[in-house]
Parts: sequence; C-alpha cells; structure tokens
Amino acid sequence: MPGAGRRIWPRGEKRLSWSDYPFSYLKVCRTFEAVVLAVVAIALGFVGNFSRPTLWLVFLCVGLGLVTLSLILERVVWRFLPPGVQARIPYDAREALEKKGDIRSYREFLKLLQGGWHRR
Repeated sequence: MPGAGRRIWPRGEKRLSWSDYPFSYLKVCRTFEAVVLAVVAIALGFVGNFSRPTLWLVFLCVGLGLVTLSLILERVVWRFLPPGVQARIPYDAREALEKKGDIRSYREFLKLLQGGWHRR
C-alpha cells in the first residue's frame, strides 16, 4: 500500500523513526552513546581474536561502560550545566513537546556549545 509508512506487526501501527522524536538533551545523549557503541564495536572487530571467556568479559566491560556513560551524561552533566543552558534546552521529549527552551536542533545546540551560552 503506497504511502502507508512502515508497519509493526501485529497491531499495524506506524513505527516512529528517530527523526520523529523532538530534539532534547536526552536525544543528544542517546545519539552520543550510539556513536560511542559503534566506534567500540568497530574497534573490537579490528583488535583480533578473543577466546570465549575473554569475549564475555569484553562485552560485560563495554556494557557496564555504556551504562556508566549514560548515567553520567544524563544525570551528572545535566546538573552541572549552567542554568542559562538548561533553560534553553528541553531535557526530554515531554519538555520538547511543551516547547520549553529555544534550542530545537543539533545545529543550534552546537552553536550554543561553541560559545553562545548567553541568551541573545
């Protein structure tokens, strides 16, 4: 059926793509975590052969590292951001849908990080 979009079986609801979610600080964090995971996976692919117990240990360490990174980015870094920056960026999708802040894209977020932290 043309134009129906991607469907999820069995309920037939349209699947949301990554771009359907509004921009928020958590979306930035999750994107960064996905990039780190991809880089680590590619690096481990080039490292070489692991024995089975070593491979499980590597997966365990990578998993714990990603959980730790997630907690640090989503909780600690957010608390230490200046209040002016926190006011300009929605924390999660709920705040983004409520139109909190004026940062609505990665481009605006990067401009903010490059030194435009004060409200213009």
